[in-house]
Amino acid sequence: MEEVPAWAVPLMDGMKALQELPAQMVALQALMIAIEARMTNWNIELPDDEITSFRNQEGAIVPAMFSQTLHHLTILTLLEVNELLEYYGLSIAGGEIDRRRLM
Repeated sequence: MEEVPAWAVPLMDGMKALQELPAQMVALQALMIAIEARMTNWNIELPDDEITSFRNQEGAIVPAMFSQTLHHLTILTLLEVNELLEYYGLSIAGGEIDRRRLM
């Protein structure tokens, strides 16, 4: 294998960065979707207001038990609350009230 000339190293690094760009764009798009959903959900007040779901950081599909409205979110069992918190990488430490506040 031939040694790469010093002047070509920055070019090769640039090519590698360009090859990684599509994956970075997908991750950025997922982050933007999550931010938009969180902003929408922040304004929910009424029991029948719909909740906007979004995938977790790993891109996993949202659990089937995900609540569609604020009312459904309030009637989840503690086990379901834990599952949803763990899905989003949030702590399940503390009492039930603390866990429900995280949602």
